[in-house]
Amino acid sequence: MELTENLWLASCISFVIGSIIGAWLYRASTGGGERSQLEAKLSAMEKQMQKHQQELDEHFNQTAQLFNRVTDAYKDLQAHMANSAATLSQDPTASHQLTDTLLASQTLSPEPESREKSDDTLLTPPKDYAPKSTPDEKGTLSEEFGLQQPIQPQPAK
Repeated sequence: MELTENLWLASCISFVIGSIIGAWLYRASTGGGERSQLEAKLSAMEKQMQKHQQELDEHFNQTAQLFNRVTDAYKDLQAHMANSAATLSQDPTASHQLTDTLLASQTLSPEPESREKSDDTLLTPPKDYAPKSTPDEKGTLSEEFGLQQPIQPQPAK
């Protein structure tokens, strides 16, 4: 009887171990297919994103080129108007006004550095605008402005 009990015990243990191994193999085989599908989808999305990024780069490069062309055409138009005003205008004051207006916009200067330098020369430090009755009086930016001198006690008589 002991032999049959051992045989039943061994067959039950083998069944349980076999079921566990079978379940593990089933999960491994079905989970791998799902994983490969997700990896393929991720790869496709990455390629799509790279393509979209490349299209954006091309778009902004083309936009920059078009803006440069428009700017060059605008400069050419301003130069043409200034030259035409100088040569065709009967009234010299009108010609000078148009030329001065066109040149004042500073779009005819080819280097942006020259525009920056001219802007720096126009900057001035703040001025002291306090009303002064005499030139020796302290202004608003003075450290003593608004401070009253301490009253000296008068000597007793």
